[in-house]
Amino acid sequence: MPFISTFARDRFDVYMLIYIRWDVDPVAFFMGKFPVMWYSLLFIVGTVICVWILKRVYAREGFPWPQLQLLVMVTTISLFIGARLGHCLFYEPCYFLRHPLEIFLPVTKDATGNYVFSGYRGMASHGGALALVLALIFYARRLNIPFMAILDRLAIVLPLGACFIRLGNFINSEMLGFPTDLPWAIVFERVDTIPRHPAQLYEAVSYLFVFLVNIVLYLSFRFRYRGLYWSLFLLLVFSARFLVEYVKERQVAFEDNFSLDLGQWLSVPFIVAGGICLWYTCKRRPLPAKDK
Repeated sequence: MPFISTFARDRFDVYMLIYIRWDVDPVAFFMGKFPVMWYSLLFIVGTVICVWILKRVYAREGFPWPQLQLLVMVTTISLFIGARLGHCLFYEPCYFLRHPLEIFLPVTKDATGNYVFSGYRGMASHGGALALVLALIFYARRLNIPFMAILDRLAIVLPLGACFIRLGNFINSEMLGFPTDLPWAIVFERVDTIPRHPAQLYEAVSYLFVFLVNIVLYLSFRFRYRGLYWSLFLLLVFSARFLVEYVKERQVAFEDNFSLDLGQWLSVPFIVAGGICLWYTCKRRPLPAKDK
């Protein structure tokens, strides 16, 4: 920091004493020689909680359990494949097209050229959302269920799942925010010694808020306003993502040439889609209470 005055540098050193210092190992524990990552555990816990909530919703609405089992399978697989492909093709296409094995296997080459376990590093929520919609079109047609009715049910819990994923990013000390001197800044010691915006926590709290909004609306209106929950999911989740990107480090170098970063550009279509869907939802008459 060559251009900071002596007073400012001294004040910065004092602040460094009170910032939260984050140095958690991404590996929770080992099963033999196999590392179990905190990210994976949080993903599993989030999925289990979301399924438990959906099970209660399905039971309340009189839908059979086998439908939910198939929905969970389709959702989990499509979200993973879409999110992984989204990261590889949107953010690092040149690298992964040269290393296609690393797209779907949790490995990477070390300095000696051998493949070693690395876990899945890189998921894009935009790719996951797109793949989910495509998979649910097939699911709805297969079971002859209104497409928007499925999206609404999933939209209640998806923000909670996204919250757990961002907590995993926080533990991994990834997707960092810009340097800041705000009192809630965090020093991610596995990366550097600079106090930064906890951008992952900003997103996690935002997604938790969207989940609570949808839960309150469901308890009040159930599914009388078809499209309501999916509209709010798209509009609020991707708006939060768009705004948090302003305090987040850019993930790839080519983003430096953009007025908005790639995450923001990819969020815009989802925000627009959410707004249009909400507008149509507000124009429709509510369904009778007996309809789902």
